[in-house]
Amino acid sequence: MLIFRFSYQLFGISLAIVFTLAFTISVAGSIYGIGGGAMMSPILMTIFKLPVYVIASSSLFQTLVTSLSSLTVYAMLGFAPNIPIGIGMGLGGILGGYLGASIQRRAPEWAIKLIVSMLTAPLAIFDILTLLSR
Repeated sequence: MLIFRFSYQLFGISLAIVFTLAFTISVAGSIYGIGGGAMMSPILMTIFKLPVYVIASSSLFQTLVTSLSSLTVYAMLGFAPNIPIGIGMGLGGILGGYLGASIQRRAPEWAIKLIVSMLTAPLAIFDILTLLSR
C-alpha cells in the first residue's frame, strides 16, 4: 500500500491495483496506439480520488515507457512509424506538454478534471457509436 501526504491531506492506493491497472491499460493502449496515460489518469482521478498534481508526471512517465516499448515491438514486427506524422505529433506534443505543465500549476483541480472530462467523453461516445455502426 502506498500512502502519502499531499497538501495536508492523506492519500493511499494499493500498488498491486496500480500495477494491474497499468498493465491492462498498457495492453489496450498499445493496441490502440496510445501510451496509456490518457486512460490511467482519469481512473486515478475519479475512482481513486488522487489529486491531479500528484498523478500527472507519473502518468506521463507511464506514457513514455509504454510508448517506447510499444514502438520498439511494432518496429520489430515490421510496422515502422510514419516519420513525418510522428514528427508533427511529437512537436505538437512537446509544445502542448510544456504549455499544459505550466498551466497545471496555476489551474484549480476542478478545472483540470472538467477539461479532461470534456475531452475524453466525446471521444468515448464517438468510439462507441463507431463500433455500434459496424
